[in-house]
Amino acid sequence: MNNNYFEDQQFSGLTDSDIAVQYNEFEQCTFNNCDFSGMNFKAAKFTDCQFNNCNLSMINLTDISLNAVEFHNCKLTGVDFSLCNDFLLDVSFHQCLLNFVNFVKLPMAKTLFRGCQLHEANFTQTDLSGAVFDECDLKNTIFERTNLTQADLSGAENYIINPEKSRIRNAKFALSGLPGLVAHYDIKIV
Repeated sequence: MNNNYFEDQQFSGLTDSDIAVQYNEFEQCTFNNCDFSGMNFKAAKFTDCQFNNCNLSMINLTDISLNAVEFHNCKLTGVDFSLCNDFLLDVSFHQCLLNFVNFVKLPMAKTLFRGCQLHEANFTQTDLSGAVFDECDLKNTIFERTNLTQADLSGAENYIINPEKSRIRNAKFALSGLPGLVAHYDIKIV
């Protein structure tokens, strides 16, 4: 184990051979153009950090802490966020590729997803109350027993949500998203 503490540092162009992340703590750090794909982030702590233009596909997030962490223009394909420590979990995603990600059972109230592609993501039993999906593509994303109370999906597209299986009270949807809310009724909207 490394158990190193990094504060207010910028890391650029790193790969998995340049730095060990697991068991380390990062506070107010910025990661630019790093390729951490497939890397083990186990038990690392990130507080007030930002990832810009990074490849984080298939990283191991077992027991990782993410508090006030922003991802900008990052690739996070196949990441299982449900392995994170959910205490104080606070993340936001801006123009990120989030295909095949798993957010099952996480407390993600008021999470911001802006300009993201979330194909085949899984939000089963996730608390997304007050979350915002702005200009997001949610093709084949799973919303099952999901709390979408006061969530804003008015800027999202390609979602299918069964209102009988998820809470959607006071959620916002665009009129163009209506087919995704009635798809399970096997009716046609013309």
